[in-house]
Amino acid sequence: MSTGKENRATVRSASPPAPSDAQSQKRPRQNSPESASVTSHVRAPVHTSENSARQSATSRFFKTPELVLTLFSFMTLEKVDLINFTSVSTYLRDLALPLLVRSMSVPLSHADQVCDFFEDNSDLIEHVRHIRVYDDEVHQYYLFDNYEAPLDRPNLDEYEQLSDLNRLLTLLEERGTVPLPLFDFSLGHGGIKELYTMLQNRLSIQERVAAVRVISDFEPLYHRGYSTQDSYRPLIVEVWDDLHKLLMSICDTQDHANSTALRVFHYVDCMLYGAHLQAVLPSIKLELFEKLASRLQDFAIAMSNPDEGLDRLLSPDWPELQRFQLSAASTNFGENPQPRDDVQRIINSFLRRSSQLNDSQIHLAWKFCPLSDIPKLKKCYISVDGIEAAAATQFMQRHQKLDDLRWYVSSWDANAITANFQPPPSLRVLRSSPKIVKACLQAGVRLSHVQLATSGNWYLLGLPECVHLNETPADSITCLEVDIVLDHLDVVISKIKKLFPRDVLPNLVELVLCTRMGHREAEMETRKESAQILQRLLKELDRSVSPKLRALRVQHGGANYLPTNRKLATIVKTFPRTLEYLSWNPSRLNNTQYYRVLRPLTFQGKAMKISTSASQSNTDVKLKAGEEADNVDAEDRTHGEEEMGGEEGNDEEEQAEEEDEEETDDEDEGMDEENADEEEETDGEEEETGDEDEDEDEDEATRKSVRLQSLPPSFRLKVDQETGVWDQPAEVNESYTLFDHTGNEPRLKAL
Repeated sequence: MSTGKENRATVRSASPPAPSDAQSQKRPRQNSPESASVTSHVRAPVHTSENSARQSATSRFFKTPELVLTLFSFMTLEKVDLINFTSVSTYLRDLALPLLVRSMSVPLSHADQVCDFFEDNSDLIEHVRHIRVYDDEVHQYYLFDNYEAPLDRPNLDEYEQLSDLNRLLTLLEERGTVPLPLFDFSLGHGGIKELYTMLQNRLSIQERVAAVRVISDFEPLYHRGYSTQDSYRPLIVEVWDDLHKLLMSICDTQDHANSTALRVFHYVDCMLYGAHLQAVLPSIKLELFEKLASRLQDFAIAMSNPDEGLDRLLSPDWPELQRFQLSAASTNFGENPQPRDDVQRIINSFLRRSSQLNDSQIHLAWKFCPLSDIPKLKKCYISVDGIEAAAATQFMQRHQKLDDLRWYVSSWDANAITANFQPPPSLRVLRSSPKIVKACLQAGVRLSHVQLATSGNWYLLGLPECVHLNETPADSITCLEVDIVLDHLDVVISKIKKLFPRDVLPNLVELVLCTRMGHREAEMETRKESAQILQRLLKELDRSVSPKLRALRVQHGGANYLPTNRKLATIVKTFPRTLEYLSWNPSRLNNTQYYRVLRPLTFQGKAMKISTSASQSNTDVKLKAGEEADNVDAEDRTHGEEEMGGEEGNDEEEQAEEEDEEETDDEDEGMDEENADEEEETDGEEEETGDEDEDEDEDEATRKSVRLQSLPPSFRLKVDQETGVWDQPAEVNESYTLFDHTGNEPRLKAL
């Protein structure tokens, strides 16, 4: 799904920069400078005592490449400021561009633009160190949490996009700098065979593959000739045959080259239904997992009927494995308990032999609690009922390093479980029911991150009672995630003060608010309506929630995309005083928009006016590859995403943005008047309630100049600089938060 190329601005470097990685070596190339520094191609200014005396400190700073690079290194997270510097001068552009392309996440729908960019700026491809290639359409339509699949999934045609990937791989293979970048591939079923064909004769790329992630995009609607389990099986067998060839080739090539690059393999199916899953285990050849077992650190797989071949999968020793996720959709055991007992025995034996395992997520179709001791375990999923409560308690007592627990239980089992509940004191993250959360806090555990189990209505969340014990504030909790199925966001907004009172949650830094109502309605909101409901939410949060709130994620069933930055600024004008980041996810579109909150700079206590013309959205500066999306995530599509140095939204989204721009000025004026009235009303309410804090005397002009600016989704993704593995959890909703709350202070995950 490529966009047109006629409107792209061309960016050319003044001269070819050399790689910044000291470990990289350059193949001999005619007319290619031998250098190891990004600054080598930048002509440093000549300083004399006479002109230095006349130069300001700022001028001297920006004329010193090493100092500028140090400054730029702090901008690589959000990227937009770094991109803006590329338009200031050729000198600054030559310093900024290598940093922008060092770690790249490339959506297949824009691989052609990335190729165009590198063909016009061939020197920059030498600076790429990590590259993630993902099928953004597969991510959007088939990677989601287990409650609401996106609507109207199309029949995806991947051929054209995969041909663009072949072109990109050729450019990377032919570059001068070695070793090549580390590769992280995330594709659907249809991309596996094509990827194998592309890599078959590219051994230098196979040596550098760090991760292979497969997302099941099997949609029976587009396979009308297949209606039974027996007819599905050949399709899945073919997929696993292609996977076998691809992974065996990568492992053999890396063995021959003494490479240990491959560390991650995921086979994820978010649907977890359908007969096609029953063909997964029988399709796996033992020799493949004997190869993978010696090298993988992160392994996730989804299947059905785990009694059919699970022993073949888990029988090898996995000495390096640190993360393991097994999702089994269903079983056909009937009343015979023996197959289930056999599965549990196989899993417990596997866990006992996995000495390096620290993260275990085993989702079976029945209640399951590991019985094995796992010495390094820090993160775990447990599913037990009241009868097995004692086993769960004993398991936690044996694992005192456990700091992240996912434990979903029914309300009638919770009473039996909490009667003798003794959670480990190390626990910091708890994903469970209100009763389990309350029991943990009563036991003296200092929880910092709480994810409450999905609730039907807001009043079933158990807030604030489950965190408000003996009238004592829950001051350890810095992150709260809630998910409500049957209430519209407007209903929840009216209950914000009751659910998240600042006197009960005084240190709340991050809030994730998911409401499902509206997902299946015939018509979704307009962009303007979505922006207006966001304004109402932010206004209520400003009045009622912790003054320390820094990050907010809103996942709203009936939502549309938010409008362009310019339009958004005319509607959304009230923000919590310390809010830094906003994530907006229309769940029926399964596509996340990311924003930062821009506030005026202050100098000696006075606000410095920000020029509107100089502070347009990050789309004002675009590299030829479509450096940044206007404000829509081309991937995640809840979860994964990215860019060349940014990414773009899909064609429908871009068209909608253009339509947004064509709205009349009368509508803008009407929105301005409406929001002005709302702000006056808000001020009056704040004076009446007396909820002012020490920031209440903030200058009104300063408050009104605060606005949202779109960010590339890649800002939230972290790549391990050593391994080249991108942080893309197999559990989708673990990507909803921006901060890590397990340390002494909340810290951005991407740092």
